[in-house]
Amino acid sequence: MNLERANKIDQGKLDKFTVEYSVPTSVGLRLPRTEEQASNPEGFSAAFHLAFLEIGIRLPLQPYVLREIGVASAQLNPNAWRVALACFDKRDGEPLITELPYSNKEWKKTWFISGGEWGKTLRLGGKPQRVRSVFNIPETKKLTDTLKERMADKGRVDAEKKKAEKKKRMIVVSEGPSLVGEDTAHGPLPLLRPTIADRPTASVGSSSGAKPLNLETGVAYLCVYRKDLLRNREMSGYRKMSSVDRICHGQANMLQAIGNLLYIEKNYGEAKMRYKRVHAKKKKLKEKLRSAVATVEAQKTIISQMSTSCRKAKSSYREKQVKLLDYQGCITRANDSIRKIKTELGDDGFDLFMDSEEFCKIQEKTFDRAVKDIRTLLARSYSNFDFFSFDEDLKKATDSRVRKLSDLAVDKSENFSEESLSDKESGTMSSDDDDDDERFVADLALEKGKRTRHS
Repeated sequence: MNLERANKIDQGKLDKFTVEYSVPTSVGLRLPRTEEQASNPEGFSAAFHLAFLEIGIRLPLQPYVLREIGVASAQLNPNAWRVALACFDKRDGEPLITELPYSNKEWKKTWFISGGEWGKTLRLGGKPQRVRSVFNIPETKKLTDTLKERMADKGRVDAEKKKAEKKKRMIVVSEGPSLVGEDTAHGPLPLLRPTIADRPTASVGSSSGAKPLNLETGVAYLCVYRKDLLRNREMSGYRKMSSVDRICHGQANMLQAIGNLLYIEKNYGEAKMRYKRVHAKKKKLKEKLRSAVATVEAQKTIISQMSTSCRKAKSSYREKQVKLLDYQGCITRANDSIRKIKTELGDDGFDLFMDSEEFCKIQEKTFDRAVKDIRTLLARSYSNFDFFSFDEDLKKATDSRVRKLSDLAVDKSENFSEESLSDKESGTMSSDDDDDDERFVADLALEKGKRTRHS
């Protein structure tokens, strides 16, 4: 574990959590000095991380931690301290903590130095004596030699002897767990047949009518069995346990792991079913969303088509308005010309000009050209127009005309008002409106021809 990180703790934080976590005054806390490392503090002190206090560690440390762990405080990360506290609190055989949060490395950046006297106060010779707490590595020759001998003895253990002892005290079979084995010193001891570790559906016991080891019966059986083993450990003392007891203890931990795996498998199955239901709902929502998007796109297309038709109708209507204004201007110019001729020639001269053969020829040419334009306009506007009836009506109008040279041309376009349309305005034009406009233009041209013919 790399503890050589920059420290982010200051005196304000140190004073704050000293009060918050009720650290007694006998435990001296200070900030690390320059170049001082968490793995090698100066003097008779120990390094602690602030994350240890946040998960439940309190100073001074519990006797269980000092006696059983036997390592420096900074050698354990917060998750390891959490498990250690659980072991201390659940020594009656309850299951261990298996689900641990992610060990974020940020906790290594806040640490401090702790010293002071943590030992018990003893009375020797009627006087209280303080047992000094020693945090540094033993440096005396006696302790150093003792440690070297222990390490040497540990390395010289004969592996073959351990295998022979294990075979002697264990019976390996292919069935479920049963209470077998015997220790001559302590009497009958519960031993587990090790093949159950990878057979979670094996039978509990060697009898033919035993229940299968499933999620309901297996976990309960494993927890009770492990609790009995741990209780035997408390009664006999861990350091006085025989090798058989130690093997039983290891197998109990293995059974606990099997129980945890069975429980995880059950949770995984439930989570998988929930995921399938959520996935099905998500798929339905995607289908609805896809259908809604398609509907919106179709509506956009329809609106675009309607907008195009509306623009075309407005354009056609504006063209008809231009034609109407053009006819209106022609009538105005004709009336102005008549007034001018009357002014120049006088009433008598104007009447003589109207009766002249030259003027009649001019009027006939103008009338014929107007009739031709009207016929072209009618043929273009009405595919099934009855020109036979049109010619009959035109002949009758020509025969029954009354000459009134003093009258001006009548401007019927005043009955129609000009409208200004833009692309931004909302409006629709039907085919009936188009027909009415075309009929009006035709009637206007016909009337103009009649006036010219009469003149």
